[in-house]
Amino acid sequence: MNAPDFDRATFLAMAPGSIKDPCRLARLAAAYEKSTRNSLVNLASAIEQNNLAKTREIGHKLKSGSTWFGALALGLIGEKLENLPNDVEMNTLRPLWEIADASFTKVLGEIATTLAQLRKPEGHCYVIE
Repeated sequence: MNAPDFDRATFLAMAPGSIKDPCRLARLAAAYEKSTRNSLVNLASAIEQNNLAKTREIGHKLKSGSTWFGALALGLIGEKLENLPNDVEMNTLRPLWEIADASFTKVLGEIATTLAQLRKPEGHCYVIE
């Protein structure tokens, strides 16, 4: 992959005013984390079940959400999954899932660091699940 795992500028730009309202950005980050975690679990299952259509669908979701969020490498992986050829050997996709999972872990760390830097010392963010 030729993209960074995380682009902080893209992340910050998705929530105008996030410097003044880090809690809003934290809520968006929590929603992204939950959605992407579910997508990666479902992707592993789709690969295991040799379900190309589901793999492509999840790829599209990863591409759009991750690119918008600043998880650029994960967005590229999603694009690759979305555009898989009809004759792909599904058993060859497990390493790509592992790369996606590792990238997601890095993104979560970068998000946590960024949010910690933005949070006001007296402020607390409450994330509703």
